[in-house]
Amino acid sequence: DPEMIESAFGGFDVITATRTDDGYGQNAFILPKDSPAEDETTYVRYGMLDTESTDSGYPLKHRYTRPTGVATEVYNQIISVLSTQCMNLQGRFMEYQFFDDGAYDAKNLCLARFEDSRYGKTGVVDKSLVELYGIGDGEDMCPRDYGLGVATQSWGACLCWENGARRSKWGKSAKCVPALPVAENVKDAACTSTTKLLTATEGTSEDSWCTVGVISGLNQVCSIGMRVGRATDNAETTDCLYGDNVIGDLPQGID
Repeated sequence: DPEMIESAFGGFDVITATRTDDGYGQNAFILPKDSPAEDETTYVRYGMLDTESTDSGYPLKHRYTRPTGVATEVYNQIISVLSTQCMNLQGRFMEYQFFDDGAYDAKNLCLARFEDSRYGKTGVVDKSLVELYGIGDGEDMCPRDYGLGVATQSWGACLCWENGARRSKWGKSAKCVPALPVAENVKDAACTSTTKLLTATEGTSEDSWCTVGVISGLNQVCSIGMRVGRATDNAETTDCLYGDNVIGDLPQGID
């Protein structure tokens, strides 16, 4: 009985999917009935595949896992261990299937590709988060040598940025730290209002980072030129403010 086998085994369906519109203006993933065109982008995605097809293919309930089964239990145990290890490194673990298309390198999930993602398009006024935080294209956002111990393409990655905009100094720091790349080798001295922010490059020295002491009520690292304050008088917590503006799409930190 296929349903009994699925219930006992659990886990995900893994498919090579294409993207389509779900009818509400949002992207959805399907297993196409026909082979994709050579120039069509495909994505490896996890979830539960619908047994009833649409005109274009079989819809995937993206990110859904079967609620019971041996594989589901093992998967959840591994994710729990990886999440705990990542929190100890001051990062946030993101499962593979939760990665936003374009924000991180498809071949190396530790590398930021923010220019064409929401982080490169939003922030405040005329500045993106890439500009406000000096984020380099291809910057390593995982703790040092993280990929040597974890198969990131299978499970996901421990990302410093996703824990309140922390950094790993291009993968040179053993833990995620509240730091910003700067023009001089200040050796982790405190950032000041006159510190010159530098867009990180692979050649950036591990010493050319300053330590941020301005942290919002949401445990977010506030960059040079920002302050901590309440967006409105009745706001429950404080945000990173640039002038009087809340920084958009800044990841919340883990409490």
